[in-house]
Amino acid sequence: MKKCFYLFILVWLISITGYSQNNINASLGVGLPELFNIGVRYELPPQFKIGMSAGTVFTGAFSLSGDVYYHFAGHSQLNNMPPWYLRANMTYWQLGKIFFINPGQAVLLGFRIGRDFNVTEKFGVAIDGGIVPISFLSGRKIPFSFIPSISISIYNRFTIRNPAGSRN
Repeated sequence: MKKCFYLFILVWLISITGYSQNNINASLGVGLPELFNIGVRYELPPQFKIGMSAGTVFTGAFSLSGDVYYHFAGHSQLNNMPPWYLRANMTYWQLGKIFFINPGQAVLLGFRIGRDFNVTEKFGVAIDGGIVPISFLSGRKIPFSFIPSISISIYNRFTIRNPAGSRN
């Protein structure tokens, strides 16, 4: 699992240095189930984003997530994409010991609603919340089948302007 994390970091760094793409976002966040995470998102104007992230809490727990965002309402002066979104994500959890219990591995499929707050044309904050059903692959079952889901992340949009000043 460590090799997957290092591979993800390498892909993320390559995407930052090779940002000839106009719609790539790099993010840093904290949330449940993504834990403390870094991620990459790709904007598909006018209303979609896809993304992936890797996270940890440094106690042996690890997460890999894939996301689809559908932006549907509102207007931003700094970005063409509407700020309100619905988010569907799938997360793989490899959990370490939590209070002397080792829950094992889990796959989580979550649905959330959230909002992007564009601070500048390139920088913003995203906040979302929802509910996540738990489906364990191995390990000990826990006494509940849903967990609340909330996350906050900061992101940097890598945009390149042409000489006329409009977006590519």
